[in-house]
Amino acid sequence: MDTRVRQVIFVLLCSVFSQAVSAAEISAFKLTEFDGELAFRYLYDEQSISEADVEIQKNTRPSYQQELTVNTRSYVYHPYLLNMDISGGVVLDQSQYESLGVESRTEEELLNLNARFNFLEKKPYPVTLYYNQQNPTVSTGVAEHFIQENIRYGIDAALMEPVSPVLISIKAFHQTSTGEGFDQVVNDDEKQAILRIYTAYSSQAHIELTHQENRLVSSSGSTSPDLQITERESDRQQTTFDSRNVFGRQNQIQFTTSASSNVQNQYPVRNEQTLTPAVNWKHSDNMDTYYRMYFLDSTEEMLDTELKRIDTGISYHTESFNNNLSFQAEDNQSTNIDSTLAGLKYNYGYKKKLSHSELQFNFNSLYEERDQAASLEIASVYGESHVLSSLNAVTLNRENIIQNSLIYPIEVSNQNRTQTYTEGLDYRVITVAEEIVNISGENLTVALQTQIQRLVGGNINDGQTVLVDYRYNTGGTFAYNRANSNLNINWAILSSYNIYLRLQDSDVNLEEGTPSIRLNPMTGYTYGASMDKPLISGIIVGAEIYQESRDEEVNPYIKDSVDAFIELPLPNLTNVRLSARQIKQDNELSEEDIDMQSMTLRIQSRPWLRGSMSIESMYEDDVGGTIERRVEQHRLRFNWNIRQLSLVASVNFGKEQQAEIIRERWEARLSASRHF
Repeated sequence: MDTRVRQVIFVLLCSVFSQAVSAAEISAFKLTEFDGELAFRYLYDEQSISEADVEIQKNTRPSYQQELTVNTRSYVYHPYLLNMDISGGVVLDQSQYESLGVESRTEEELLNLNARFNFLEKKPYPVTLYYNQQNPTVSTGVAEHFIQENIRYGIDAALMEPVSPVLISIKAFHQTSTGEGFDQVVNDDEKQAILRIYTAYSSQAHIELTHQENRLVSSSGSTSPDLQITERESDRQQTTFDSRNVFGRQNQIQFTTSASSNVQNQYPVRNEQTLTPAVNWKHSDNMDTYYRMYFLDSTEEMLDTELKRIDTGISYHTESFNNNLSFQAEDNQSTNIDSTLAGLKYNYGYKKKLSHSELQFNFNSLYEERDQAASLEIASVYGESHVLSSLNAVTLNRENIIQNSLIYPIEVSNQNRTQTYTEGLDYRVITVAEEIVNISGENLTVALQTQIQRLVGGNINDGQTVLVDYRYNTGGTFAYNRANSNLNINWAILSSYNIYLRLQDSDVNLEEGTPSIRLNPMTGYTYGASMDKPLISGIIVGAEIYQESRDEEVNPYIKDSVDAFIELPLPNLTNVRLSARQIKQDNELSEEDIDMQSMTLRIQSRPWLRGSMSIESMYEDDVGGTIERRVEQHRLRFNWNIRQLSLVASVNFGKEQQAEIIRERWEARLSASRHF
C-alpha cells in the first residue's frame, strides 16, 4: 500500500477516535456477547355466544409453538466505530381453527429478526440503523390470541456539540402490522418522521422546535360479516415550538411559550394553530402570580374557530392555609355560534392538626357571565374519543344531544375509522330525560344526557377506544350568569379513619333571550366515612360508605355506596385480599338506574423459593337498568424458575351477559423456556 494512502487512513482513524484505545479493543470483527432461548408454548382460546340458552356461535383455536432465539452483540474494528445488536429466531406454529363445525389447520414457519447498527455512538454525530421483524402472539378482548406480524425499520441520527451548536435529531421509521383472529383483522401501514432541534442556554432555559409527519393506511377492523372494512388513508403534519426563559436575580420569573401547527388531510380534515404564552412569578416564599394566554385558530371539517383566552391569578399560602384568586376571560368566534365568557374564581384551604387527628377545610366559589349568539341551534361534534370497558355505559361530553337517528344520527366508529358500528347490534344509546324541542322551526327529540354502552354480542371489544359523532342543541342566543360554591370538610382521626362532608350549589340566572336548553341549576351533597386500619398479625381491614345526592334539571339522582375489604397474610408469603362493593343509584328522570353488587378475590403467593402463583376472581352484577348485566373474570397464573429454566402457566375465563345474550371466553397458556 502506498505510504501516502496509509497516512490518510491513519489521520482519518485518529479523527474518529479522539481518545486512546488499547490494542486489545481493536479487531476487524469481535463477538462480545452470545445467548439464546429455546421455548415451547401451548395456547388455547375458546369463544362462545349464546342467546336464550341456545349456542349461536363457537370458535376454538388451539396452538402449539416452538421458538429458538439467538442474541448476539458484536462490533467492527472498535465498539465506538460500529457496534451491532443482532438477534434472530424461528417460530414454528401449528394451529387448529374450528368455527360452527368447520375445521381448518395451519402450519407456519415464522422468522423473527432484530438488527441494530450503532455507528459512532460516542461521537457528536451518532447514527443508528435498525430492522425489526417480530411475530408476537397478541391478545384482544377478554381472551383471544392471534399471531401478528410487525415489521419496522428506520434510522435515528443526531448532530451535537461541537459539530453543531444545537442538538439536531432525526427519527424516521416505516412499520407494517398484519394479523387475524376470531373477531379482528389487523392491516396497518404507518410511516413517521420526526425532526427535533433543541438548545439549552442555561440550567433552566431552553428552546425546542419539533416537526413530525405521519402517514397511516389502515384496513383493520372486525371480521364480522355485518361490518364492512373501508381502507382509510390519513396524513398529518405537526410542528411545535417550546421555549422557557427565567429572569430575576433568583430566577423567580419564568416565561414559557408554546406554539403548534397541526394539519390533517382527513378523518377529520383539520388545520389548527395554537399559541400559549405564560408567566409564573414567585414574589416570595408565600406569594405567587401567573399570567396565561391561549390563542386558537382552527378549521375542522366545516367548523371554523377563533378562540382567545386569558387567565391570571394570585395565590398566598402558608403551612396551614392557602388562598387563590383567579380571573378568566374568553372570546370564542365559531361557525354559526359566537360566545364570550368572563369569570372570577376564589379558593380557600385550611388544615389544622388536633390531638390525634387533623381537620381539613376547603371552600371554592366561582362567578361567571356568558353571552352566546347562535345563528344555527344545531352544532356538530366529530371524533369524540371514549373507551368502552366491560359493560359500563360512558357519558358523552355534551348535553342536549339530538336523538333523531335518521337525520342526526349518533355514529360510533373505530379509531382508524375503517368501520362504523351499528346501534342495537354493537352498542346501545341510553338517554336521560328526553324531551321534544322546537329547534329552528323543527320539532326534535333531545336528551339532557346521553350515554353509549357496548353490547355483548356486538363487534366492539372490551376496552376498545371508539370515536363518536353527534349533533347537539346549542340553545340559541341568550345570556346568563352562574354562581357556584363548593364546601369540603374532612376529619382524619388516628391516621385510619376519615369523616367527610361535601356541599355543592350552582345558581343560574337568565339575563337575556329564551334558550332552548336547560341551564341546569344544581344543589347537592355527599357525606361519608372511611377507614383503613392495620390489625394484629398484619391483617388490614378497610371500608367506605357514603351517600351522594344531586338535585338538578338534567340528571337528578341519589346514590348510595358501600365498599369494604380485608387483607390477610398467610404462611408461605401468601397474601389474600377480599373486597366487596354495592352501589345503588336512583336516576329520577331515567329508567336506567344502578343496582350493582361486586366481589373480588385476589391471592398472591410464593409457596416455593423459585415459584409464585396468583389468583384473581371477580363477579359483578347490575340489575338496576332496563337490561340486566353480569360480568365474571377469573385468572390463574403460575411461575417457576430454576437457573435458566422458566415455566409459566395461566388460565383465564371471562363471561359477559346482557339479558339473555352471553359471551364466554376461555384462554389457557403454557410456556416452558430455557436460556443459554
